[in-house]
Amino acid sequence: MKYIVYYTDNKLEENLDVAVRANLEYACGGIPIISVSQVPMKFGRNICVGRLPRSYASLHDQLLTGIDAAEEGSIIYMVEHDVFYHPDHFKFEPPDDKIYFNLSRFYFKLGLNSFLKSTGKRAYSQGVARREPLKKYVERKLFQRLRNKACFIRGDFKNFVTRSPNVDIRHGNNFSSENTTKGSWLQGRTCFPGVVTTLHDWGSVYEFQRKTNYRNWKVGTQDYLRERFQNSSEPFYRADLDEMFAELEFKKGAEIGVKVGKHAVSICKANPYLNLMCVDPFDPYNNMHG
Repeated sequence: MKYIVYYTDNKLEENLDVAVRANLEYACGGIPIISVSQVPMKFGRNICVGRLPRSYASLHDQLLTGIDAAEEGSIIYMVEHDVFYHPDHFKFEPPDDKIYFNLSRFYFKLGLNSFLKSTGKRAYSQGVARREPLKKYVERKLFQRLRNKACFIRGDFKNFVTRSPNVDIRHGNNFSSENTTKGSWLQGRTCFPGVVTTLHDWGSVYEFQRKTNYRNWKVGTQDYLRERFQNSSEPFYRADLDEMFAELEFKKGAEIGVKVGKHAVSICKANPYLNLMCVDPFDPYNNMHG
């Protein structure tokens, strides 16, 4: 039996929160989800622990609550609320009683046009293990945290690497700190190893956002058009403009040549907040009627 223990402090921005949970339900392939939250939520089997201080002790406490709720002998995937998981992650099954960590992980932040490979450090969000050894480890870490002792993710662990990575989102309210490399990347400096513009099976930054529905509203029109059409051979139709305008969040527009207004109606349905000016001659012209 497998379980996903999803833990959250319920302080994540809504668009990321919704997108991550939708992706997880798809990626997990039907594995039961135990969500441990600080506010009641409808997601899997929910256990609400109430509001807790923002600390590593609280994190371990929520993890332990979820682990206790899983069946004995089961395999547990530790899942954080701000990571997009690839289905490959949940196909891995630990062959022994060691705790395993997936090292195939990249960072992404809205507004940037690249991904950054993680430095190889283990993260709880990438952990998978059988219930009993994982419970003992988290219990020990919780005890250390409650005694205000520093406890890094160290131990007799093993690693695995999936071909398609998980994507860890940097959103300004992350629990983990930023190192020098990550800080440089977040500031837009991309000329160093580990920075890539495409990920296996996720695609480019634009494709990643389309697949996850975690949109980069800050992207400029030129960047958007370049991402969408530069390496694409897919046909583009007039009706596709409606979706494009919505993705670019256009709020004002004009249609020159309206005829009976069918396309104007279609544009407005896809963009309910659009202020569209329709321009057409009042009198018939060239045997056409406006």
